[in-house]
Amino acid sequence: MFIFEARNILQSLPSKPNPLRDLELALILQIEGMRQLDETRISEEVRKNLKLALAALAMAAGIYGRREFKGFWKKYDEKRENDHKNKHNTTSIKTVTPRANWQKVQKREAKTAAEYVKDAESQNEQALRLLDDEGRNQSLPYTMILAAQHKIQWFEKGGSKLYDLELALVMEIEGVDLMPEDENPQVFYHLGMALLNLVEAARTFKHSPSNINQLVIKLIENMVQLVKGQQPASAKNAAKIADQVLIEIIRNEVAEGAQPKL
Repeated sequence: MFIFEARNILQSLPSKPNPLRDLELALILQIEGMRQLDETRISEEVRKNLKLALAALAMAAGIYGRREFKGFWKKYDEKRENDHKNKHNTTSIKTVTPRANWQKVQKREAKTAAEYVKDAESQNEQALRLLDDEGRNQSLPYTMILAAQHKIQWFEKGGSKLYDLELALVMEIEGVDLMPEDENPQVFYHLGMALLNLVEAARTFKHSPSNINQLVIKLIENMVQLVKGQQPASAKNAAKIADQVLIEIIRNEVAEGAQPKL
């Protein structure tokens, strides 16, 4: 059902003067449709085609977003280029011990939504830099995290709207979910922290779930396990918890008649 809706939206794109939001909606529908499929009842070829379609949608949204946000992309590209130039002089990311990371997770202070989102952006930046250094900047997980950065930037410049935060969470969750489990544990740490910060930002909005505090505690517990044991599964669990937060936010919006655009 969701995949058919995504197809219908894509068919209407040529007539749209500003297709970015429609591309984003099609991307979300494609993701949700793939989540609901019974993989035991579809062939490997169908599964492969759906993944290729998802990758194409993510790339299309990224390319169009690149045109829309030239300032953001120019800044990001310049920073990435400088990182590569300075790589022989300095390490691209500060390596910290699991113990130091654990202390960072436990010693968290209350912040504003904007501050949490800024922290999420910083964590994503470090994860992207690591993936870039590993030559994985054309992978689908990389593209999804980069798409989350789009939405984070939009949130920061667009009046801190919940809609943009919801979209950032969608992309972030999917990026973590698609990340192979043999990926650098440090990448999972940064992505897990980005998820935690985005959920903390969502907690500041009135539509956040009534059990948001318990969900945040679960997220922190997963991050502690990730840091102590360097287990990618903990980051995957964090993505599931963040997805639960997102679903509850949307339900609360619908119940109040807010009509979310997701």
